[in-house]
Amino acid sequence: MKTFEEKLQIIRDSHSINDDAVREVLPDPNGDNGYYFVYYPETLYKEALIDIVLYSAGNLRIWYDRRLEHGSWWEEEMLDKIGEYNCIGVIVYLNKETLLSPFFYKLCRKISQLHKNYCSVNFEKDGIRTLSGSAVLNTLPHGKISAESKKLYEKMFSDSVTFIHGDAPINEKIRAIRMLKREDLYAYTYSEGEATVVAVKDIFAEELTIPSHTEHDGKLYTVTKIAALTFANCKF
Repeated sequence: MKTFEEKLQIIRDSHSINDDAVREVLPDPNGDNGYYFVYYPETLYKEALIDIVLYSAGNLRIWYDRRLEHGSWWEEEMLDKIGEYNCIGVIVYLNKETLLSPFFYKLCRKISQLHKNYCSVNFEKDGIRTLSGSAVLNTLPHGKISAESKKLYEKMFSDSVTFIHGDAPINEKIRAIRMLKREDLYAYTYSEGEATVVAVKDIFAEELTIPSHTEHDGKLYTVTKIAALTFANCKF
């Protein structure tokens, strides 16, 4: 049984994401209730996989591509994972290679279409300064991405989007990622303008805040009660 630090060192010392030793130390992707989808380019595989091991140790449920499958059908499978209710949000590891990947823009369109929450872990730098927003685009050779893709990127990854420095401590990354929440986290019953919380849909939530109001069929209800056993299935 390898120690935690030995696992991280294996990833650091590897030459490829396809190394058998790397495969052996990676956690299984979490594809059920309450996971965050991680997308990363192959040039950032060490940084991303080290973070994923640390996320797993911090009880952050992650679904990610271990590069075991290939082809257009697998790309569609990954996009389907974003579309599942169980996907809380998307974490994009960002550098030049990310922006040059056609699949990245398919992923962006899916995020936008489904109104999923997302954030970026940014490794692109200009000297010692980490770049964000459209500044990253300025580092690419002219004409490498289409005008449509550029417009989509600028819309989705402006400076107002949750932006995590690639070299930030893992606890800061986890804290920022946990800020990505599903808006329909609770199930309610409704009566005479009032709503009662009856269940939590994300059974892996570690911290919960009950809203004062909720909307149902275009009508606003005041949340006044929490039913017995509402939190019975919550694991943490």
